[in-house]
Amino acid sequence: MYGNRAYEDALLELKNTAEACGFVSLAAGAFIGEHSFSGKEYIIQVTDDCDGCGVCIPVCPENAVDEANRYASRSDRCIYCCACIKTCPAGARIMKEGFLKGIAKMLSENCSARKEPETFFASR
Repeated sequence: MYGNRAYEDALLELKNTAEACGFVSLAAGAFIGEHSFSGKEYIIQVTDDCDGCGVCIPVCPENAVDEANRYASRSDRCIYCCACIKTCPAGARIMKEGFLKGIAKMLSENCSARKEPETFFASR
């Protein structure tokens, strides 16, 4: 799965790695999916609207929501998948202002033309 930009030789590299481990490649697919954002900058913030319901805790794949620190996201663990933001019933988890503008500009410049999923099958 990739974010509608370019997957370049990622499938070939994956095939080579899998075959080096003894797997037999039969097929591959390149499917468009939603971006997760990553980086070292602390971008997820918790507003005063947080009521402490804890819905954000179990949806975080990296256990980055710190209940002891007012449900703040731990920047050393957070992969910015935004699962906590999407599930917060109070809308209290937000991305730092300005971050999304930069991402939106980059995506608009590089990924505006929709790409269709591609599948590849081995000819054996």
